[in-house]
Amino acid sequence: MVIVIAKLKRSEVKGLTNKLHKKNGGKCPLCERELPLDSMVLDHCHETGAIRDAICRPCNGIEGQAAGNGRNRHSHAGVDKLQWIKNLVTYWGHHIPNPSSIIYPSHLTPQEKIIANKKKRAKAAATRRARGKK
Repeated sequence: MVIVIAKLKRSEVKGLTNKLHKKNGGKCPLCERELPLDSMVLDHCHETGAIRDAICRPCNGIEGQAAGNGRNRHSHAGVDKLQWIKNLVTYWGHHIPNPSSIIYPSHLTPQEKIIANKKKRAKAAATRRARGKK
């Protein structure tokens, strides 16, 4: 038997979001960035409907994907979500990059990013010059 203590009205969403935003010092409790109120959403459990907190939109999307909510192509049905997150943290810990790591083909090193940005700026300047001559 499920006991519903209180169900928030749609008209009360903004007020509760504001209250939680202030309680958190204007920061998202997950990414800890200071964000304006209009960047925050009420995060809730999709199984029970229980409101957890006000978090930023990007973190809410990531949380939903990790929890297997929404229209994911990869279903997490039957997977313990908390264990999956623990496994992810362990996975990242075991795969810390080092100087001898093999690099993904499309990844740009800091030096390659500088060169790519210079080429992009040069191309844009050439396009502006060509248009100015027309």
